[in-house]
Amino acid sequence: MRQLIALAEGEFRAELMFAAATGVRAGELHALRWRHVDFDRCELSIESRVDSYGNEDMPKTVAGLRTIRSGRAC
Repeated sequence: MRQLIALAEGEFRAELMFAAATGVRAGELHALRWRHVDFDRCELSIESRVDSYGNEDMPKTVAGLRTIRSGRAC
């Protein structure tokens, strides 16, 4: 993963770093909006996903709805 991130450029590099740090899937990453970020609690809410056709929808399973907490200062 480190080698892939090292070779990536621009926004794609930032996306890879974010996905590696949080464990979000590509479709979840592309569905993120600022309203899903709680800086006071250092939390990220996963509430939707974008499919391969570009349509935003709910996660495929209930387990896909989740909150990710950052262990670092945000």
